[in-house]
Amino acid sequence: LTSRMKKEYNYLNELTDKSKNFKVKVIVTHKARPKQSPRKKKSQRLIMQDEKGNTMRGAIFEDDIQTSNNAIQRNKQYVISDAIIQPVPEQYQMNQNKYQMKFNERMTLIPLTGQSSMCTSPYLSINEIPRSNDTKEELVDVLGIVMFVGETCLVPINGSDVPVRDIIITDDSTQHSLLLSAWDDLAEDDSDLFKKWSSSFIVVGFTAMCIKAYNGFSLGSTMSTEILVDLTDEKAKKL
Repeated sequence: LTSRMKKEYNYLNELTDKSKNFKVKVIVTHKARPKQSPRKKKSQRLIMQDEKGNTMRGAIFEDDIQTSNNAIQRNKQYVISDAIIQPVPEQYQMNQNKYQMKFNERMTLIPLTGQSSMCTSPYLSINEIPRSNDTKEELVDVLGIVMFVGETCLVPINGSDVPVRDIIITDDSTQHSLLLSAWDDLAEDDSDLFKKWSSSFIVVGFTAMCIKAYNGFSLGSTMSTEILVDLTDEKAKKL
């Protein structure tokens, strides 16, 4: 009889709510800001990707958010085991994936050191950004010189007034500018800081932006978006 060795890692598309004793190696590609739901339940969402390109959402709730927040970083690679896999309601499913991973203190999360083959320089130049996003799921990171920052406006969406602020950037890949829309809490961040940006032409990074067909072409923020200053990225230094 030939014994078959158990493979070291599972892939995300193999996991269901019946999966037990599995171990996955993933990179955290996106990490949303914690959000309070209408039912007063605080949650935070992640997106993970394995080496085959399979993706799965991660979910952190309530007190586990503070514990996990410092331990989990975007664009870092981890080995995860002893996690709970839950069904995802159909309206929230991503890429046909019907399940999500629940993060809590009972799971094992081991960060891996060294450069992952899945990690690349995240920032695209303006002329590298795809001009369409048919799946509505592709998110991009971009950095540029801030040329203009608008005032916060309120836009009625689904019966609520949602704050939004327009930001215009440019870089050395194009002679044109790019419109970015910062929504929700990002639009309400320190207004004095925003004003300094437009007067000093600093380089700012915007992560996990969604491609929009608005005014021809633009990017909009998502729940995973972070606005980063004091960047050490090589592209930022060149700008």
